[in-house]
Amino acid sequence: MSGARGFTLIEISVALVIGALVLAIAAPALSRLNDRVRFNARLQGLEDGIAALPRLAYATGDEGSLQDLAERHLDIPKGWSLVGAENIFIKRNGLCAGGDVRVIAGQSERQLELAPPFCTVKEGS
Repeated sequence: MSGARGFTLIEISVALVIGALVLAIAAPALSRLNDRVRFNARLQGLEDGIAALPRLAYATGDEGSLQDLAERHLDIPKGWSLVGAENIFIKRNGLCAGGDVRVIAGQSERQLELAPPFCTVKEGS
């Protein structure tokens, strides 16, 4: 057969098997990466919400501990907790004493350093 061109059934089968193996190896790593990206996005959203609480206190005239305000105004994911937030007080005028808060989310933990007077999250914390 001088004019026959194309791939044999064995060549196509080998290529499919190799592709399936690569996919089977890569799928769990991609799933873990996706979970990590979602976690970081939720954590960033919570950090942004915490940083916005002094402005919210000023706008609404609400005051209280960071813990109280966070429970009333933020969407804290189920199973997550703020440790040390009960010691940080935010006044009606939006001023905050600052301090350290640990965000605990299951097996993960993140330390946030909140800088006075407006409880901004310090970089690198």
